[in-house]
Amino acid sequence: MDRINQALELNPEERNLFLKYAAGYNGKPPIQSKFVGYFWASQNTGEYVIPEKPPAGAVPPTAPVAAASTQPPVVTEGASLENKLSAWVLAPLIFVFLGFDNGQIRRFFISLVPNRYFELSLTVLDRLDDAIGNYLRGTLIDCFLVAVTLTLGFILLGIPVGIAVAIGIVSGLSSAIPFLGTVIALGIGVTYALIAENVRPLIPGLNPNDLALYVVILIIITRVLEDVVFQPFVLGSAVNVHPLVVIIAIISGSLIMGLWGMLFAIPTVVVVKTAVATFFRELKDYRII
Repeated sequence: MDRINQALELNPEERNLFLKYAAGYNGKPPIQSKFVGYFWASQNTGEYVIPEKPPAGAVPPTAPVAAASTQPPVVTEGASLENKLSAWVLAPLIFVFLGFDNGQIRRFFISLVPNRYFELSLTVLDRLDDAIGNYLRGTLIDCFLVAVTLTLGFILLGIPVGIAVAIGIVSGLSSAIPFLGTVIALGIGVTYALIAENVRPLIPGLNPNDLALYVVILIIITRVLEDVVFQPFVLGSAVNVHPLVVIIAIISGSLIMGLWGMLFAIPTVVVVKTAVATFFRELKDYRII
């Protein structure tokens, strides 16, 4: 948006001409005050990606065009984008290195535990390991169901089987990250629907010319099924969490931390629930409390 606004920015000659017409020029009526206000707002700030702020003071239409627009905060936006990309790149690398860990991290934390709580700590870690494994398996099943739903839907819409399977697999695997699978399916599916020719839907009564609209409807239905059925029931049963708790956790995570909150909402609930339940049960079994 910054690049587009810079390309459309008025040059000094055009600004002078606008100010002449703003006050009424060559027999023309004055320009509406709101458009003049937009003009001065764009001259007083270069923050194009931030909602426009009203000018600090009422500037008369005949004021000289001396207030040159400041350059947009390219460095700030670039730094923000770089931080986001770094987080998305580093997160998978962290999981990869954790996958190659041969128990050193676990042994290190166990060595810090007093002997009295040694068996208790091992039990808690084993239960957490099982819970996280169940979550990963439930996530894989969720991705598989999303992929199957999209694939069958694309085939019914007349898209060739090979392309439908490819879009379904990519979108299904990407659905492990909230909304990423939906965006990928929407982008690839709509693009193919707009350029495809001689597509004949298998569902009677569908107009091939409206294929892009049908793709959007299919993706919306898949998204609703994932939010209402797949995640609450399939993933919830895999981690032994009530479906309502899954929905509340996802909504709360998105409100608190946005995309990252949605991504880690269910694992956090699983870890906290398993750790607390196991901890208190084992404390009673070992008669520590």
